[in-house]
Amino acid sequence: MQLRIPVALQDENVKCDVRGLEIEVGQQINSGDYIAELRYEVLSDVPLDCPVVLFGDLIAQAGGTVISIATELTGPMGMVIAEIGEETGDFPVTFETM
Repeated sequence: MQLRIPVALQDENVKCDVRGLEIEVGQQINSGDYIAELRYEVLSDVPLDCPVVLFGDLIAQAGGTVISIATELTGPMGMVIAEIGEETGDFPVTFETM
């Protein structure tokens, strides 16, 4: 299953950073496990005094073995950051804001 950066903001021009990724290839992930911190920043063509930024934690909602991890951990919402388990589809996660 594909572990994707969740769509947390409706704005299409958002940069996402995955920080503190806590998983390794071969590791077993269980439901409720912390995976990483996510940082979303709304990008603007106009300089802003205070950019719109959202932080939160990515939490697993299922289990499986980590097959692969992306080397690039900055990109758009929906970007695949890991493959977990042999099943098809998206790996279920929740995004918990602080």
